[in-house]
Amino acid sequence: MKNANILVVGSINADMVISLPAVPQGGESTLARSLHRENGGKGANQAVAAARMGAATAFCAMIGRDESGSRLKQSIENEGIDTRFLFTHANEPTGLAVILLEDNGQNRIIVYSGANMELRVKKLKPVFEKKFDVLLIQLEIPTETILSACSSAVEKGMKVVLDAGPARPFPLESLPKIDILSPNRSEAEMLTGMLIESFEDAEQACRLLQERSGAQHIVLKMDKDGALLYNQHTCKIFPPFPAKIVDSTGAGDAFTAALTKWYTETEDIDLAITAANAAGSVAIGTLGAQPSLPTLEQVEKVLSGMNM
Repeated sequence: MKNANILVVGSINADMVISLPAVPQGGESTLARSLHRENGGKGANQAVAAARMGAATAFCAMIGRDESGSRLKQSIENEGIDTRFLFTHANEPTGLAVILLEDNGQNRIIVYSGANMELRVKKLKPVFEKKFDVLLIQLEIPTETILSACSSAVEKGMKVVLDAGPARPFPLESLPKIDILSPNRSEAEMLTGMLIESFEDAEQACRLLQERSGAQHIVLKMDKDGALLYNQHTCKIFPPFPAKIVDSTGAGDAFTAALTKWYTETEDIDLAITAANAAGSVAIGTLGAQPSLPTLEQVEKVLSGMNM
């Protein structure tokens, strides 16, 4: 089976991770347990995850002309990722994310986009002159860039996977016919205006997302409840793999990268979601975003433990 050749277009950030017992309320101060810096951004995380899981991966993004940008570029190259389309902006700084990590493993993330919002449509022309199997893209870059990239990919005969994160309004009706739209619960709530509290709510939200986007598959990431697949033929839950939650940061990105790789290589959406759940289960067991992203061997080990 040929390994997927994945183009990731998206964001790249310097992450500042602050561990603390619980996020303070308004007017309250809390002493943090630790502070450390990591590499992040949904685009960069998904590119690293795809590469670690064996996909040939190219990454298109925008960094600043600063120390953070240089360090992030080197780290991406160290993963064996093609960085010829990692552009540098002269004025805007590299994106920054502040991650508040609570003792229960939940996180809250504050993002300053910086150079990420300068990844403009005109930068994409040379990118799509190259041949790739699939485009993996997220919502941390300008809307017009996302729509243009999806259209270019469809025109080139590539598969398209859109991770609908972070949660924000987005003109789904303007998308071409993409293969997979994958939000998490809060992102689906933002895009539909619905509160998702049950399987029935989730099914209704996915139906609406498919009607609006025209995507072939809606794959809803549901955290501890696993993932839900909705398409014209089925609506079903894929339960998660058992795992101890240390840090959920990056788990969604591991999920989407695995989903993209396995779907591109097999065109089996059920297998792809199962592998994605396996990747997510590995990621939540390690502190940090990119440090937690799994290798192919780790995902296959989880899959091998299934009762087939």
